[in-house]
Amino acid sequence: MKKVFNFIDKFEKVFISICLAACVVTLFVNALLRHLGYPLRFANDLALAFFSYTTFLGVDLAYRNNKLATVELFSHLLSPRGKKIHQIAVLVLNLGLFILMAYLGIQLLQRSWKRPIPSLPNISYGWVMMSVPIGAFLMILTSLEKIYSVLTRKED
Repeated sequence: MKKVFNFIDKFEKVFISICLAACVVTLFVNALLRHLGYPLRFANDLALAFFSYTTFLGVDLAYRNNKLATVELFSHLLSPRGKKIHQIAVLVLNLGLFILMAYLGIQLLQRSWKRPIPSLPNISYGWVMMSVPIGAFLMILTSLEKIYSVLTRKED
């Protein structure tokens, strides 16, 4: 199982880097060409698609590597057993939110699939919206991994 998550981690890093670089290059080239009087009509929509994937996959990567901001008002006051219960409760709450996000993301994807991207009429807006359920699904997997890790960890 560890190999699967290591592969997902490496894939996300590469994919996010490519999407972020493509977003920056697209916007830079468009700004340059706009200055010369030849703007790319599709550049902003294309950059939005790259940014969407960068965002939703990036959140999972940050979540997996414990790089998201946290608020710890009282958890440091708990006993080791209390901390474990608190961690599980937070992870289960996160899992529920990610399941809801996946469900709503799939509904959004279904509604937007027939809608074309305005400046790229042959491409469905669903390809952009697909980043929401993909990111949510990856965060569900990460949550399950974290819950399993907390449950199997020995108490301090």
